[in-house]
Amino acid sequence: MSQTKYEPFLTIEIDHAYFNGENQAPISILPTNNTTHFFSRYGLVMKQEQGTIVLFASSTVPLVGLFEKVVQDAEINSLDFEMRTEDVFYRNYTDLPVGSNVSSIYSSAGTLDQIEQESIELLPEFEGVQDFDVIGIIQIEVKDLIKILETKKIAKFISKMEARSTFWQYNVFNLNTLNGLAIVSDSGIRFSGPTEVLFSNGWRGLQFASMELIPCREFYSNSFGLVGNGSLIMKGLPIPSVETMEISLIDAVPIAYSSVFVYL
Repeated sequence: MSQTKYEPFLTIEIDHAYFNGENQAPISILPTNNTTHFFSRYGLVMKQEQGTIVLFASSTVPLVGLFEKVVQDAEINSLDFEMRTEDVFYRNYTDLPVGSNVSSIYSSAGTLDQIEQESIELLPEFEGVQDFDVIGIIQIEVKDLIKILETKKIAKFISKMEARSTFWQYNVFNLNTLNGLAIVSDSGIRFSGPTEVLFSNGWRGLQFASMELIPCREFYSNSFGLVGNGSLIMKGLPIPSVETMEISLIDAVPIAYSSVFVYL
């Protein structure tokens, strides 16, 4: 008895700028109920890894003809997938509208000008959150899939996610009364300050703030140091964690900050 041979015809990959090392974004791509039923009806098989899915069909199935009939019968307009994550800090390190609960819609509509490229890039549009567990929806229009499969064996899509950028704040408790404190970096990023601030616990400290937005990254190649009394007194200042991101209103505009506390 011969075995059915399956060949890939569609891949969807998530590329998140925050993860600049070996780790992949902790995002799962799951077909909606309607799409799952469609796969089952036509014997399509999905293989999933973190941040990537691949769809397979029997090598004997004429895919273009199959999808043309689907369009003709108005059976299904798009293959829809939910993007889900269990990372509670996803909205901190992802470039979403500041202070808003939104989800991202990645649609193939209007992307066929990229058909000659190896992968077609899907860009997000934002809408209000309907289900907080669903961080986004990927929609591959069947008509778009037909046009791609007429010229290629595999339709490749990539959903690109930008990392959020925040202002950094270093809050220094100068217990040794050092003079001339300043933050230096090999990145060219400059910090204003120090400004004396009073914290909610009653402590007074010195605050340095970055003069530009800094993108969140899992790993940073640049280093930051603290100078005082004319010499480097702390090399390799800690990098703000995405867990510390806060939103402040400046002239009614929400601004994202990431903070670090340093004790001398």
